[in-house]
Amino acid sequence: QNHPFGGGLGTSEGRGIEFNPRHRLAGFPPDSGLLKTAIEIGWIGLIIMMIQYFIIFNEGVKSYFANTNKLDRSLISSSLVCIFIFVVAQYSQVAIGQIPDSLIFMNAVAIIAKKSH
Repeated sequence: QNHPFGGGLGTSEGRGIEFNPRHRLAGFPPDSGLLKTAIEIGWIGLIIMMIQYFIIFNEGVKSYFANTNKLDRSLISSSLVCIFIFVVAQYSQVAIGQIPDSLIFMNAVAIIAKKSH
């Protein structure tokens, strides 16, 4: 509560030891991606990230029901499932942020954004 914006990006885990060796979070091993978000960008950043996930899901569900094309509906539903899996995985480990996983996650978000016009 003293630092609502967190300790700063890259201040925990091994990156904290490497780049910020004297920081109090250096070497702290967050077990989940949500905890890592909370300690690095604070509870305000965590709330913003959760609102972002809600908006993505909301737009995806709205565009799924608004679309009549079967191919578009299957693309949107598979993208929603992919994003849901990543968000659930964030609870137990850092899933979003790794380079191969980020490509899949961002492409799924791009499909939803493109189909929800």
